[in-house]
Amino acid sequence: MLAPNQTDRLHVPEGQQIEPRERRKEVAVWG
Repeated sequence: MLAPNQTDRLHVPEGQQIEPRERRKEVAVWG
């Protein structure tokens, strides 16, 4: 597992993250 920052931004498994709502927003922006 690489850095949680970059890895989470690249792959954000909804449900595993503490804040899937905020992460999902970033995922949509990042692509």
